[in-house]
Amino acid sequence: MKNKEKIIYISWTDFNWHAFLLSNSLRADIFFIKKIKSYKILPKIINTVFDYFHKTLKTLIITLTKKNALIIFENPPPIAAVLGFALKKIKNKFNYLIDSHNGAFEPPMINFPFIYKAFNNADAVIVHNNPLKNFLKSKKEFNQCKFFTLNDPIPEIPKYPVSDKTNPYFLVVTTFHGDEPIETVLEGIEYFINNRHDLNIEFHITGNYKKNLKVYERFHKFNKIKFLGFVDQETYHKELVNSFGVLSYSTRDMVQQFAPMEALGANKAFISNRNLTNLELFQDKMVLTEINPESIYKGIEEFLFRKNELEKNINYLKEKLTKIRNEDFDNLIDYLRNTGLEL
Repeated sequence: MKNKEKIIYISWTDFNWHAFLLSNSLRADIFFIKKIKSYKILPKIINTVFDYFHKTLKTLIITLTKKNALIIFENPPPIAAVLGFALKKIKNKFNYLIDSHNGAFEPPMINFPFIYKAFNNADAVIVHNNPLKNFLKSKKEFNQCKFFTLNDPIPEIPKYPVSDKTNPYFLVVTTFHGDEPIETVLEGIEYFINNRHDLNIEFHITGNYKKNLKVYERFHKFNKIKFLGFVDQETYHKELVNSFGVLSYSTRDMVQQFAPMEALGANKAFISNRNLTNLELFQDKMVLTEINPESIYKGIEEFLFRKNELEKNINYLKEKLTKIRNEDFDNLIDYLRNTGLEL
């Protein structure tokens, strides 16, 4: 396998920060294959079929016209990874990697036909934290899979002027996705607001709250809780830069959330949940809590008490996490080169 000079990254999304940053690290050409327009007169399943057919066709065009290329498929969706497996079987000297998020290893994604074969035949499979990698390596279904950990890098957040016209606020980062316990987080915030009338601290909630109107109806009446709705990247970064601190939670035990890395990139301390990955990455340098209202309330109190200390820890964490990622990145590249790929 010689003369593999090009790296191509394929993501079936409109845009994805993780994919963008990873492709930059690899100096890869990235292709975001956007969702095609759907039509209300058609059933949802028909729109989905047309969309997947369009994305499959574009993926095949890219992979079949790029000679001497190493292809990276983002997963989910599993169909992209399975396309890689199929191409390896029919195309001479075809090499592919799978860049896998946690959802790729959970139902229904992991039940997709031939997905285990796609994993086990890939030149490498990238996962985003060591606890997940160690768990997957213990499973017999992945006994031929070559797993590599590659944590998300700390992004460079633009330096916007800090406003003095707003009350201090925590930025609560959520997309109202199923693994984000936003109702429990807001219950902890409610507990804090009701017990700390002496503090004029607000909480700004990101994300499309229309995905969970029940939560919105319950909490939007608090004058210290503001639902921002979906915001563009620039607005989000401005909110981040002007925040007092950041809250980000996930119910998954083996996941690297991107929001804490963004917080570090903006030089903001944060509160998150005490899962395996956060304990490994951040230890006691940031505030980690259990996912229940009382623990979250106590976490906010701890943040206020330790704020100066936490902010001093930011540079330490930046250096530590950047070093870990660089070492993991070098391990991946060395492995690929040892297989004969010329990167």
